[in-house]
Amino acid sequence: MKDNYINHATDPGYNNNWNVSEGWAKIAIGIFEDSQTVYQNGITVIKNVLPIVIASDGSMNGEICGSHNDYVHFQYTLTGLSYAANTCGIQGDLSIYSASSSRLLTGYNYHYKLMHGTVSPPCSPGGNPSNPIWPGINVANRHYNTTETNYIASHYVPDTNGLPGG
Repeated sequence: MKDNYINHATDPGYNNNWNVSEGWAKIAIGIFEDSQTVYQNGITVIKNVLPIVIASDGSMNGEICGSHNDYVHFQYTLTGLSYAANTCGIQGDLSIYSASSSRLLTGYNYHYKLMHGTVSPPCSPGGNPSNPIWPGINVANRHYNTTETNYIASHYVPDTNGLPGG
């Protein structure tokens, strides 16, 4: 799976949630296979894509208020990054949480502003900014525990299967 699929997930060159998925998958596989090389390759993918997918203001070109213009792709990216950060944190490495000047937290702060309609410049993606809230916020909130992440986490309401918004 890693060699034939995951290593090629980003071949199209989108620099988006696909890269995040590739990085997190390699981190997890590296842990499972006890391969420091695969694990570090995953961290490298995450740290390289982090400042590309989340701008310094927290926005995500192409993931929200861009080509996708929805909250779902934005949440895919934030959740994947949160899971990658947490997986590494379990291994004793919290560096993804603070990488690129805490870009992950900056992304959640931008999401908070979207939910309150205070993003500048104004951005109006399709859908409701409070739904769906993906479970990555719970992981991020456990680490950051800020007013912004607490607020977003308070809006995560899973269905009976634990999925956001059904």
